[in-house]
Amino acid sequence: MNRKILTAADQIEPICEFRYNECIVDDETLDLHYHDYYELLLIENGAQKHHVNNKMFTLPQNSLIFIRPNDYHDFCNDTGKVVTVHHIAFTKAMCHSLFDYLSPLFPSKQLLSDKYPPYVILNSVDKKAFLKMIFSINTIAVEEKERKNIAMRSILAQIFSRFFFSSHSEKNEDVPLWLSDTCSAMNKVSNFSAGIPRMVELSGRSKEHLCRSMKRYYNITASDFINDLRLTFVANRLLNSDTPIIDICYESGFSNLGWMYTLFKKKYGSSPLIFRKKSII
Repeated sequence: MNRKILTAADQIEPICEFRYNECIVDDETLDLHYHDYYELLLIENGAQKHHVNNKMFTLPQNSLIFIRPNDYHDFCNDTGKVVTVHHIAFTKAMCHSLFDYLSPLFPSKQLLSDKYPPYVILNSVDKKAFLKMIFSINTIAVEEKERKNIAMRSILAQIFSRFFFSSHSEKNEDVPLWLSDTCSAMNKVSNFSAGIPRMVELSGRSKEHLCRSMKRYYNITASDFINDLRLTFVANRLLNSDTPIIDICYESGFSNLGWMYTLFKKKYGSSPLIFRKKSII
């Protein structure tokens, strides 16, 4: 059977090495195909049926899918509603140089060898970040093709390192959106330094509901989650600044220096002072 193939020579401008477009999927028609380039697709609103490599998947809203060459696929929409899909096609050369740049620690081999296209489900914070990065391409003049190429390489590096680095780790896809959004928002210094009251405020739930949900879905207490964010911040500040340890402690949200020292030593195996001295050496 002859299979339809889409080629980079026909689909992608050679200097830019990518093509971005915002597509509307509004019918059930399947046009199965494969291609000699890579794709990233974000389903912005509504679920989609993805027929790929002789299997059908129902992908929920906010799914970000990585399509490889030789993935034989197409989407269909039988919901009766219009669904918007953001589509980035990019050449093999751009993808392979990107994976080389991200180093052997990045799971490129797994992403490329999986039987079915890898995908992640973005929370609302990550979705906004993704769209902001993609829309920034529209601010570059059409004739500045080399600049567009460089900008897209930078964007793809951020997308893969942020969204696909841990895509093969165990995930709990049943986590409520409000909770994953809250946890993402808590990564800001201004939020985790304010502690549990701020987390409760961001969640829109009661403290009891929040704490139960953290334990149920992440198997961690809200306090331990916040303290871990603070300790990560402290460790990075110790490595990247000469700020006094006591100032870093209070900046992170810890109100007790002794307690911070205890937690830090438990996580990193040494006191903050020794940790900093070793990094200098």
